[in-house]
Amino acid sequence: MAQRVLISNVVGLFVPGDGPDEKGYWVSEDGECPFCEDGVLCASDNSNIYHCFHCGAHGGTIDFLMEVGGHTFAEAVEFLRVYIEGGGKWYH
Repeated sequence: MAQRVLISNVVGLFVPGDGPDEKGYWVSEDGECPFCEDGVLCASDNSNIYHCFHCGAHGGTIDFLMEVGGHTFAEAVEFLRVYIEGGGKWYH
């Protein structure tokens, strides 16, 4: 399920940013990383991962939901289920 969701859209729910651009990259505004508050958080829809170049936080969609909200794996999966049922954007 997580592989079918655009990670940029999920990250964008929690962190203001620009994108995704035409290449499928999303970048946080003003260097806002929710994990270190100093770094630049990027997300790639092509590889379905996020990464902070300052603190090194990285992972996939479920990893992001678990880290940013302190959720369990089951809670992150439930979030994605609700997101998808509510019309969240999917991969092609």
